Amino acid sequence: MRPLPFARPLLSCLGLLAMVLPAHATPQGALPRPGSGEHQLTVAALELPSRDDAQWSQRRNQVLRVLGELQPEVISVQQVQQQQGRNPACWLASRLRYSCDFVTTDPPSQALRHGNAMLTRLPVAEDGVTLLHPPGTFSAAGMMRVRVGEVQLNVYVARLRPEPDDAGPRQHQASDLMTWISATAEGLPSLIAGDFAAGTSELVRSTPGF
Repeated sequence: MRPLPFARPLLSCLGLLAMVLPAHATPQGALPRPGSGEHQLTVAALELPSRDDAQWSQRRNQVLRVLGELQPEVISVQQVQQQQGRNPACWLASRLRYSCDFVTTDPPSQALRHGNAMLTRLPVAEDGVTLLHPPGTFSAAGMMRVRVGEVQLNVYVARLRPEPDDAGPRQHQASDLMTWISATAEGLPSLIAGDFAAGTSELVRSTPGF
């Protein structure tokens, strides 16, 4: 597993963040040189409104326009609520012509399902889902292996925000996530996106190497 070492914010708007991450290792703080043969991966992170459907309906076309202008290769979407088969993250994906993987612990028969989503316009060679098992609650993490130019890399998405939200269960979730990454990364460059509900120092301790 080789974590991607560099991230640079490009946009923060309407809960949207875009980052540029080289698919090859470069010195921290350095961008790939033109003509160097190195590739970049652009990632957008989006958190949806938790309960206000009217708010999302008013803003989704604006979000769609911003994403259409950015054209990120990967979009990580948090707080996705799929109701009666209607999934707002996959709605965005269909209009952007991206694929959509919905990551949830809820069974398909459940009318309202909560989770995260991974959207991409890149070819997906492999994907997967695992449960994170803190005591008394559950969460899920997803993975997809995409190709950027000639480079394959892993994108993981997770929500490390147990209920109640405290450090013990969150560290348990992070440990499960890191164990899964170690088992699936296969030495490829990897990044983690999601909702972590923790300060920088806790994240550094919980996700060594990222």
